[in-house]
Amino acid sequence: MRALCAGLLIATALPSYAAAGTCGIDIQARFIEGAPRDRFVIENKSVTPIEITALTLDLRPSAGRLIFDTESGGSGVEVFQLYRDESTGAKLAAAPVVRDGDDALALKFASFTSGQSYRFSIDVDDTLTNSELGQIRVSGGEMQGAALTAVTADGASHRAVFDAGNRAAVSAPCS
Repeated sequence: MRALCAGLLIATALPSYAAAGTCGIDIQARFIEGAPRDRFVIENKSVTPIEITALTLDLRPSAGRLIFDTESGGSGVEVFQLYRDESTGAKLAAAPVVRDGDDALALKFASFTSGQSYRFSIDVDDTLTNSELGQIRVSGGEMQGAALTAVTADGASHRAVFDAGNRAAVSAPCS
């Protein structure tokens, strides 16, 4: 009987212990290479109410030395695409200005709460002299090293780095 009671106590304690590790900030980002538009999807998967007020995407440290290609005949190669908001969840405070050849993008949000996502498309090209699929497409781990910084309503700044699978995760334990 004692063993049964101890087992039940452990079994009921485990879910609360597991949940305790996930109550901090949890932002998941991914880059999706596509034609003619490349896409970024950022999800606020935080379990507790966390408001994202700003995001910065910095391509400078990327393995492919990536840039935004927003103008015909500009810094990129062949196809170009302007920034386009494709979100149905989070809302921007104002559309960002993205010039051809920029290697960073700043987003300010009017609303980006837990459970929401933000999606946008644009053209991203690499600037390598010898890349796997040419400069018109981002391939393999060329996004690796790019940084995503999230600022929350409490003024905290959280940084994540994209991996070779084109994903970045901003997470912090409960405080």
